[in-house]
Amino acid sequence: MNVRPTLEGVTDRFSKSLELKYPPEDLWWAVEWWRSTIGDRFIAAGGEGRTTKITAFWEGGGYASRLSADELKEFAEAEHLKPNHMHCELRNASSLDHTLDVDLSARFWVPGELSITVNGGVKQQVFGLHAELVLEKEAEEARMAKDAERKALEAEAKKAALAEREKPVASDGKPPTRFAWGWIATIVGAVIAGGILKALGWV
Repeated sequence: MNVRPTLEGVTDRFSKSLELKYPPEDLWWAVEWWRSTIGDRFIAAGGEGRTTKITAFWEGGGYASRLSADELKEFAEAEHLKPNHMHCELRNASSLDHTLDVDLSARFWVPGELSITVNGGVKQQVFGLHAELVLEKEAEEARMAKDAERKALEAEAKKAALAEREKPVASDGKPPTRFAWGWIATIVGAVIAGGILKALGWV
């Protein structure tokens, strides 16, 4: 990384980091979302938002690089590979003259974790971009919390609906009505009368 040289020939370097927790299965899209967000920040500041390929390292050894996390996910599923971690780098300009870059890393062990480190030779640039990304982080965490709450409410509603469908139909416990008693009396009377007639030999 290019950094600003001083008069004494010493280089300046500044770094600021932040981390977010994600379910491991969500890290694929999270990397893409943050890569796009950071690239947009560079472009808005007059930079180019250059990015390296994303590299995934597999459990058991080996790695693969692709242009997007979606491509890596498809490759992993096709080859039955389990990711260990993933990494890419974004720069505000080309490799030769960039002064600010961001390391974006994802770790797939539980709980999944995404880390963002801003590096550069100018403190104001590093701390300024980091402050903007902290605001993005807070908004993203609020969104995830709201999404988790929505999913929990949906799960409770489905559970309640299932329990209602499986509930046995219970009697209301009310005694038969006068109309019902009339039918019962008629049936019983008919049975008794039939028995008497049969006994007398009339039927």
